Amino acid sequence: MRNRGSTRLGWVVWMSVCLLLPASSGASETPAPDEAVQDEITQLPQHDYSEAALESLHTALEIYEALRAELAADRLQGVFVDSTRLAGALRMTMLGGGDLPGPIPETLKQTSLAAESLSEAEDLDTARIRFGDVSRLLLLVGSADPRLTEDRYVFACPMAQGFHKWIQVTETMANPYMGPSMLVCGAASDWPETGSSVETASGETALASARETAPSTAPSGPEPEFEPGIRGLEMVDVRDYKFLWREIEQLQVWEHGDRISIAEFRSKSIEKTAHFLGFGGTAADEFSAVAVEAVTSVRDSFRRGRETGNDPGGLQTGFSSDLDAARTRVISQLSGQPRHQLFEPECKKWLLKLAFGPREREEAEEIKQARASQADSGGGTD
Repeated sequence: MRNRGSTRLGWVVWMSVCLLLPASSGASETPAPDEAVQDEITQLPQHDYSEAALESLHTALEIYEALRAELAADRLQGVFVDSTRLAGALRMTMLGGGDLPGPIPETLKQTSLAAESLSEAEDLDTARIRFGDVSRLLLLVGSADPRLTEDRYVFACPMAQGFHKWIQVTETMANPYMGPSMLVCGAASDWPETGSSVETASGETALASARETAPSTAPSGPEPEFEPGIRGLEMVDVRDYKFLWREIEQLQVWEHGDRISIAEFRSKSIEKTAHFLGFGGTAADEFSAVAVEAVTSVRDSFRRGRETGNDPGGLQTGFSSDLDAARTRVISQLSGQPRHQLFEPECKKWLLKLAFGPREREEAEEIKQARASQADSGGGTD
């Protein structure tokens, strides 16, 4: 895609420039994950994705570009939403991907998990390190099919903590790891090469450390990740909890395919969650009412941040506070039951999933047009 000699020259020049510049005042002190972020990128086999998978991956890369733009502008607010949408697009790729070869399914899964982790970042420094995790894996996924690399450019920053490459749709560099203070710190780079090799420089199988397969001699019983700290937890609770998330993700796929409306997606997801938590009758109605109000407040807070003339920094902080307040209202309905303790740590992710589905931008445009029509007719706005 690019001349490798010019790439190396550009790298040396930009490294010299960057090292002479002052470090960003917001530099993170958070250490990079031990093996999750590596400069040495592993190879995936070349593969022609199915049309459904290709469409989902194009969507994923578009959402990734929105994430990159948010970080390049020092904005955290949009990261909450877009990273959740990115995780959903990657899961849809797995559903419509057909017979994916070798480590590609595991790579897609780990990319989705990395995007979910990014959605939980509470500051820009952490978000940028986790964005690097997403970038490393998404570069692998995209490199497997040349159709995904067309009109997309890869850059690298020598000063980034953790993984240092990123993808963008223009040749004008806008560094997401450094932000406005050092937007042009970096140099052009290349997509990873594809091939039959799926091993790291150390000889380990790619993503082996992240695989969840247990030894054949492993004892039966609850999965280790769910054992600590939850008394009375049973395997049926864990299975039902995983099934709940699969149901919500399937509802999201239906909503994306226009089989159900956005309102139906949210109401059914809340209903299924209340059932999993064991709520019935009045308790179920109270939980649903609180959940609907919490989702609405998160959406309203995000929309305020998109209005022109507002201070981005203050609204970014406001959105984070509003999201925490909404989570607090929902978990106030919970008790010490094992299923409630399973749900509580992921309540924020649950709220974001319900607040911002795959058609969020389309819905926002419909609302904007409806308000404009209402104003033109003299009806005013809410």
